[in-house]
Amino acid sequence: FQNPVREGVEPVRACLADLITRKPGNHVAYMMLAYMHVANFRTKQGGTADEELTQALTMAKRAVALKPESAGTRQAMMEVQWARENFDLAIEEGAKAVALNPNSSDVVADFGCRLIYQGKFSEGETYARRALMLNSQPPVWHAFCLFVAAYRQDKMEEAARVASMLEGQPAPEA
Repeated sequence: FQNPVREGVEPVRACLADLITRKPGNHVAYMMLAYMHVANFRTKQGGTADEELTQALTMAKRAVALKPESAGTRQAMMEVQWARENFDLAIEEGAKAVALNPNSSDVVADFGCRLIYQGKFSEGETYARRALMLNSQPPVWHAFCLFVAAYRQDKMEEAARVASMLEGQPAPEA
């Protein structure tokens, strides 16, 4: 779902749907389907935008209902609400996710990035930097939002320093 290939989307979706049929209480399957529908929306590989976002919200709601104390389900809901442009709801869910698992570098980085993308640079940078400290091998996107924050604040030396960390990495952000 992170690097979708058109012919690979349907088999993964079918596998997750089958898993839900066999194990209807599997919150992770619902969570992953929510992410897939958001990816389909962003890459235009599925149904219409409305169909994909409706399905994403349905899957995320079910994941949260099954496991409300899971940082992962709350993070998925943040992703869905962000895609739906419900930014305040997305931030609310992200804050819940961080509170539930403040040691997950992905949860902390994702929340920090959302704050940065909203222009809340100082607060977002705090979370994004913390995420880098939590993970000895962070994915490129963890640092990318620090580049965005530095660049948007006209801190070009910092932006260049972060950009040099990203250079040559095998990820779209690089």
